[in-house]
Amino acid sequence: MRATRAWLAGALLALGGCVGLAPESRDIEAKQFQPLPDKGVIYLVRGEPLYSDRPVPVWLGNFIMLTTYPDTFFRWEVQPGMHRISGHDTDFGTITVAVEPGRVYFVMQQLSYRYDISYFTMVEELEGRAAVRRAALLKGN
Repeated sequence: MRATRAWLAGALLALGGCVGLAPESRDIEAKQFQPLPDKGVIYLVRGEPLYSDRPVPVWLGNFIMLTTYPDTFFRWEVQPGMHRISGHDTDFGTITVAVEPGRVYFVMQQLSYRYDISYFTMVEELEGRAAVRRAALLKGN
C-alpha cells in the first residue's frame, strides 16, 4: 500500500503541482468506513482513468471545493438531508444524495473522454469499499 501511495503522490505531482493527499494515518482511518450516529458519510471516489486523467475541480455542496485525480477519494461527513456534488465551471455533471443519519454512501466519479464532463453515480457498498481501498484520501480544501 505504501508503494502505491508513493507512486500516486509522485504521479499527481507530475500532473499539476502540489496535490493535497491526506496523511497516511487519516487514509487508513477513512478506510474503516465508520458511520456516524448523527450524520451521514459520503465517499466521493474517482476511479481509474478510463477516459481522462486530468485534474477535475468539484463542489461538495456550496462550500467545499476540491480537485479529484484518478484513484483518489474524499470522505465527506454531512448533516442528514439533500447534498449535491457537482462539477465546476464547464463541467456540469451533478448528483444529489439524500442522506440519512448513520448511513454511508458511495459516489463514483468518471469523466467523459469527449467532453470532460463528470458523471457521478451511486454504487453499492461492496463496489464502493473496493474502489476506496484502491484509492488515496485527498485532503480537504
